[in-house]
Amino acid sequence: MGTQAEHAHIIETINFLIQRYPKAFSLDRSGIRPLKDGILDDLVADLGSEAFRPPMRRALAYYKTRLHYLRKVISGKNYRDLHGNRCGLVEPEAKERAAKVRDEIIAKLRADRVQAEMAEVWQHCHEDG
Repeated sequence: MGTQAEHAHIIETINFLIQRYPKAFSLDRSGIRPLKDGILDDLVADLGSEAFRPPMRRALAYYKTRLHYLRKVISGKNYRDLHGNRCGLVEPEAKERAAKVRDEIIAKLRADRVQAEMAEVWQHCHEDG
């Protein structure tokens, strides 16, 4: 699968998760909650087939590296299971890892923006010449 197709499949899988497990997954900032460790195993067991593991793993990796999710882990108190039940405290180490990933993402976004601005200026300068 190409990059666009992979991304579309991940988004489709996340939408499925939101519909099937609305107390665990959300695109709305207020509904996002830190997910418990082992949530992938819970998903596969609930769905009843190991065939779901690869697409669920990719969707979870994407979902858990979104800035809104990382912010919820950093500020969160409890992990949630598939049904939205509290199932353990978010440890300080998890909050630190989430903050590190968030900072790396923000730095990359800023660097990409600067690079795009520089390319635009370069192109503009060479169009005039």
